[in-house]
Amino acid sequence: MNNLTRQHRIDNGRTALSDADITPASTDRSAMRPVEDFWIFDRSQVNVELVSAWLTVTQSGEIEMYARVFAELAGLAVYGGPARSLITAAIDALG
Repeated sequence: MNNLTRQHRIDNGRTALSDADITPASTDRSAMRPVEDFWIFDRSQVNVELVSAWLTVTQSGEIEMYARVFAELAGLAVYGGPARSLITAAIDALG
């Protein structure tokens, strides 16, 4: 990818990245257990992607557990300019 194309993609992604977060690979997550992919919908439902199944969680206590994990992960993440810098570094590393 040439520099012009790369910069165009980064510039066009600024709006989308304003709500995105990136957790750097170097972040210490040793205090957290491994986490599967999940999506929270209006605190009424969580969808969880497992290796062999798709799980829908609707119990409020279980939804709150996922909300707490999400808050912990969000605290480890970087946003905005620092997130764009990580993306740029990853693109540059690919050549």
